[in-house]
Amino acid sequence: EFLFHLYRGAELLQDARDHEAKEELEAALALQPRDAKGQDLLAVVYFRLGLYPRAIHIYEDLRRDAPKEATLLVNLALCYLKTGQSGSARSALE
Repeated sequence: EFLFHLYRGAELLQDARDHEAKEELEAALALQPRDAKGQDLLAVVYFRLGLYPRAIHIYEDLRRDAPKEATLLVNLALCYLKTGQSGSARSALE
C-alpha cells in the first residue's frame, strides 16, 4: 500500500497534479513516515503549492541525514529565498 501511494504521488507530481500528489504522498508517509524519497517528493509538492515553511521543515530533516546532497541543499536554499531568508539560503549553498 505504501508503494502504491508513493508511486501514484510521483506520477501525479510529474503530471503537475500537485494537490492530488500531495494527498497520495501524505498517505504514503502516514504508512512509512521516515521514507526519504517520499519526504523529498512531498517537499517538492509543498514547494509547488507555495507551502514553503512545510517544505523547509522536510528539507531540514533530510539534510541531517544527507548533509552534502547537492539537490537537497539547492531546494532548501530556494525555499529559504521564497520566504525572504537570504542568509539561510546562502549558508545552505556554502
